Amino acid sequence: AELISYNGDVLLTGVGGRGNQEISFGDYDFDFGSGLTINNSNIVANDTNGLISLRGEGSFGSKVFTGHGVDVNSTNLYADRIVTRAISAEASTDGKSDQSSGIIFDKANVKATSGITLNGESANTDPENTDILNSTGTVIHKSRFLTSAGPIKIEGTGGSGESLYNSTGVIIDDSDIRGSKIELVGTGGRSNDFRNSALSTGVY
Repeated sequence: AELISYNGDVLLTGVGGRGNQEISFGDYDFDFGSGLTINNSNIVANDTNGLISLRGEGSFGSKVFTGHGVDVNSTNLYADRIVTRAISAEASTDGKSDQSSGIIFDKANVKATSGITLNGESANTDPENTDILNSTGTVIHKSRFLTSAGPIKIEGTGGSGESLYNSTGVIIDDSDIRGSKIELVGTGGRSNDFRNSALSTGVY
């Protein structure tokens, strides 16, 4: 798909659905409970001060198999400024989250003039509730980020829970990031029961 704004901004917002108990034909309220998903697209804000804004909030349920805030795959983004802010899917107090991220860019090409900002967070923040398998604030995988005259700031906060297998603030994997200034801020998740905790990392 192509989204091209010649004289303004491109503003995209998505919010996942809600559930409150296990469904009768499966183990999870949501197999895929993401807020905003973009696949195989070109998104352009052609105005001199054009902004691309991506905002997403994942689903809520007692059990969530996969739920992200913003999930961008095999997509090109071009603008003066690009801002992405998102919160992952949330599992309820006694629930379980298998795979959740605030933001994912996978095989994406992101180019801006004045700056790029990413801020991804897990919706699960209580270290005394919920079982967390894999939770990440912001993931950049096999992607290219470039600014010609501005900074790049990437922030992420992983999920917290009673049981915590792997929580990471920011993951950058096999990617190329270039800007006048690059700032990475990552915070791993917390658990009050260290016997049920395996790995919590800020930036990986």
